[in-house]
Amino acid sequence: SCSVELDGVDAEAPVAPDDSAASSTVECFSAATTPADPGDGTDNCGIPTKSGPVILNTPPTNTCGEGSRSYTWTYEDAEGNSDTYVYTYTITDNTAPVAPADDGTTVECISDATTPATPTDVTDNCGGVISPEGPDMIELITDCEGTRTYTWTYTD
Repeated sequence: SCSVELDGVDAEAPVAPDDSAASSTVECFSAATTPADPGDGTDNCGIPTKSGPVILNTPPTNTCGEGSRSYTWTYEDAEGNSDTYVYTYTITDNTAPVAPADDGTTVECISDATTPATPTDVTDNCGGVISPEGPDMIELITDCEGTRTYTWTYTD
């Protein structure tokens, strides 16, 4: 009589779903929500265990700004071999904040043209509050008449 004992070692990693097109560009971190589940991976010895997603932010979550947010799923077989599926959002805020409407006053004497009150804060498209910087003043006076302009800048 003869007996054969096989001691198999699974050295082949599972295969995660294809992530070659797994990315999007959005304007705000809040729009970089968890993407759809990528589904099951495959393995030569059955269906691998899937864990995740693990979230990585660069820079850390903020209301506006640029950076990325990645969601990673890990597929692991019984022998500890693994593969990953990564979905990456690129955050690029291309929308300028909207400043309040311009305002003005007519005065008799240039000495009455004093610095007006600072305009109100505004909210950008991602929900961040932006305070104005300034004012910068430009004066165009000739023969006792002209304009004095105060400008505040909103930058997100």
